[in-house]
Amino acid sequence: PYTGVREHETGGKYGLFPVHGNRVIGKCYAPGAAIDLTVEITANHWGHFEFQLCKLGTKDAKETEECFQNLVQANGQKDWEVPRVGKATFNMQYKLPAAVTCEGDAHCVLRWWYISGNNPGGLNAQEQFWNCADIYISNTCGAPAPPTALPITSTAAPVTTAKPTITSTTAPQPTTAAPKPPTAAPATTPAAPVTTPTGPITAGPTPAPPVGACGSCTNCYYAPTNACFSGWTKEVCASVSSFQWCGP
Repeated sequence: PYTGVREHETGGKYGLFPVHGNRVIGKCYAPGAAIDLTVEITANHWGHFEFQLCKLGTKDAKETEECFQNLVQANGQKDWEVPRVGKATFNMQYKLPAAVTCEGDAHCVLRWWYISGNNPGGLNAQEQFWNCADIYISNTCGAPAPPTALPITSTAAPVTTAKPTITSTTAPQPTTAAPKPPTAAPATTPAAPVTTPTGPITAGPTPAPPVGACGSCTNCYYAPTNACFSGWTKEVCASVSSFQWCGP
């Protein structure tokens, strides 16, 4: 219930930014950037996706519903309609606000909200799913962190020491730098599986799209939401009349 323990929010069992700081940040983006998002759906419930952003100004600040503000796509739409194609991986782009930065002890929470559409009735009659990722928005993504303490100045007189005698002829071993942690894109949680028909859909061949209609897509293209599916065959793409084959 909404009054219960909120383990996945800041301060909960899995909301560890107050404890680990920037070590839990999934990725850093520039203000105003168009970010690539990928969602894998294992059971298609139709409906649409929304993405929201909440800036938390201190380490211990907590998320509230009022904090989350809608992000929009390049076309100004906040809703990304889910094509009725069954199991699939969807790619989309949303724009971050140009006037928001969150770094250091402040961070932003990027939230995915899936409102399904396969039940009769309005919003409250639909299944809904959420997932969140901790991110930074900064003009200095990737820059080295500033020093956390001032250098200590000594007023003691300098001590003169004799030049050390080299007693070993073994060359020092090079130090291998520790690998940097991966900066993976925000993880997504697949929707709960439901039983879907397995019979193939038979349709006539899809005509080739006009020149320039595919944008940067090189596989199966769905124009209403500018979606480009990866790993599809020409035959599978042609089984849905609203799709266009943009591959070789």
